[in-house]
Amino acid sequence: MKSKFIIKMFSIFILLVYLFTQISACGTPVKKSATRKKIHTNERHSETIAKKKRVETESHKAGTSSRLIYASNRTGNLEIWTSEIDGSNPIQLTDNNIYESWWPRVSPDKTKVLFYRSPKGTDESSYKQTSLWRINIDGKNATVLIPNRSYGWHTQGVANWSPDGTKIVMAASSKNSLWHLYVTDSSGKNPVRVSKRQSLYLDPSWSPDGTKLVYSAFPNDYSGSKLNHLEIFTSNLDGSSEKRLTFDEHRDHDPYWSPDGQWITFETEVMPLYWLLGKWALRITPANGGETIELLNDGHVNTLPRWSPDSSQLYFYRLRFREDKKFGLWRINRDGTNLIQISGSSNYKDIQADVY
Repeated sequence: MKSKFIIKMFSIFILLVYLFTQISACGTPVKKSATRKKIHTNERHSETIAKKKRVETESHKAGTSSRLIYASNRTGNLEIWTSEIDGSNPIQLTDNNIYESWWPRVSPDKTKVLFYRSPKGTDESSYKQTSLWRINIDGKNATVLIPNRSYGWHTQGVANWSPDGTKIVMAASSKNSLWHLYVTDSSGKNPVRVSKRQSLYLDPSWSPDGTKLVYSAFPNDYSGSKLNHLEIFTSNLDGSSEKRLTFDEHRDHDPYWSPDGQWITFETEVMPLYWLLGKWALRITPANGGETIELLNDGHVNTLPRWSPDSSQLYFYRLRFREDKKFGLWRINRDGTNLIQISGSSNYKDIQADVY
């Protein structure tokens, strides 16, 4: 019995060895696992290459000659800085510690820069203490264009060049009055009020052909003062043919027309007063009217989007709650993909980028 049992067990062992050999020839689970790992590694490598190509393509799309200009307090007070489009090689353009210098906007011919100054120790929203300045793109010949309290204005701000560089649009208000929109010549002279209604008007900028304006304002059927009623509008340069583009009853600000004329981007306060700053999203809407699209609504502060020259990307400044100590510059594609940080520091803020 014992001999038969041993023979039987040996036969079973031989059978198991045979089966194991056949399975190995077909591909064992161990080998399959190794194969999956190898494929996964190749896929990751391919994804890395694809990502690199996308970044290179996007950099090419943005234009290798494009540069950034922005305000930064990395030297102690706010000054105007320029850099490569990716934030590298920063160069300080202004240097005057009597002032805070902010809101840089480059002229269409890329030879001059508009910016605001307010007394040292103020911030970039001190509109009651601002004066409008102009400087050459090389940092020379700083000249005040509109001194504080000129034209009877109690506040002034958010100036933007016309596409041909011959005019400037801005918002301003007299004492105890609402903000309105004004257009001056390129030297800040001969202001003409272009907003028609008795309403709050803010954040004007131009259409690519210079015939229209886009801005934030209260609707004509609203007579209150709650800022969540600010909507995006367009009009002719003289204020006629006003057209409302948003109907969301959220606070909408800083609209900018895409260079290709198709889209208008802006920021929206989606959660007021969160950590006193509020949560802000980036959105775009068709310039001729239509459905508004959310590009970035991730529970942080995303503000002042500006277009790349080819209308494919947006540059803006951003603060992530619980992650960032200061504002930094970021970029995102027009379809909401490829969010990339350009600059950021726990020691200073970079804000109000323009692309030129």
